[in-house]
Amino acid sequence: MRRLLLGFIIGALPYVALAELRTWTTTDGRKAQGEIFEIEGDQIGLRIANRE
Repeated sequence: MRRLLLGFIIGALPYVALAELRTWTTTDGRKAQGEIFEIEGDQIGLRIANRE
């Protein structure tokens, strides 16, 4: 059981690093605070802070 939990924690570490809030520049030059929630090919999905 402990090995399974340890494997899960180690496997989840890269995804935790992706979830940090950063400042991004949009294609039209605006700055936005957000976090990556998806990576597909050469595009990413951002979850913008303070936006529902």
